[in-house]
Parts: sequence; structure tokens; C-alpha cells
Amino acid sequence: GDVDYTPVTVTGTFLHQGERHFFSTWEGDTGFNVYTPLQLEDGRFVLVNRGFVPYDLKDPAKRRQGEVAGKVTVTGLARNPLPGKPSMMLPDNDVAKNIFFWKDRDVMAATAGLPAGATLVPFFIDADRTPNPGGLPVGGVTIIDLPNNHLQYAVT
Repeated sequence: GDVDYTPVTVTGTFLHQGERHFFSTWEGDTGFNVYTPLQLEDGRFVLVNRGFVPYDLKDPAKRRQGEVAGKVTVTGLARNPLPGKPSMMLPDNDVAKNIFFWKDRDVMAATAGLPAGATLVPFFIDADRTPNPGGLPVGGVTIIDLPNNHLQYAVT
């Protein structure tokens, strides 16, 4: 079903070695949104968009402080996966370089080093603004652009 923008809270353990990088911009800077597999307490996995890192900090070794260890609770918004590449204008994902130009959940998960037979939750989670140690990734990067459609009433 459609779960887009549904608030969620989950608890689990991050598998930081499996993070995937989605090309993005944030407040004028070019970089990546960091998608990290989270193993939930029931054994399933979900890809969590932990937030933005600048282009020159794509390498996790440059921001180890943000790799939260142990059990964590993540609050954010559920996001539907895309049914396919949204536009022919987008470049193809570069799996070898771990650069994704569109969020192909199945390929992102398949290349994240999850255990054989892993069950994936059918949506992403975009983490909220809760700060990560060291300040990176910067969470809360989801922009909710709701139309401002006010009803107009004519009183006669």
C-alpha cells in the first residue's frame, strides 16, 4: 500500500558497511544521501536515509563518528520505493562506484551485503533531524511539498 510520508519509529542495528549513496544536494551543496541498512529486532531489514553528507565526505572513513553502534531507535517518514527509473533523463545508477541517481530499492539492498535470504521491508525510511554524532549525516532532508489549495467559498 501507499505509505509515503507516514511517520514511523523503528528499533534495530545499523549495518554501516552496507551504506549506499544517493546523489543529492542540500542547502546548495552537492553530495549524497546516505542509505544504511537497519536490521530490525524481528530480523527484517529496512534501508534508512540517514541524511546528507558533502561530496568530499562520501567515504565513511572520513566520518566514523556518525556510525552509531548497537541498538538504535530511528524516527522518520516511510517513503514508497519507485516502480522503476523515473526519467530517461537521469543517468543510470553506478553500482560499482556506489552512486545512485534514482532510488532502486532492490538493487540498493542487493548490493548492501545483507545476509542471504534477508527479508526487506517494502519501503524506505527518511530519518528525522535527530543529530548524528559528529554532525554527519545531516538528517531531516525530506522536503514535504504539499500543495496550498485553499477552498474558495462564494457567499451569496
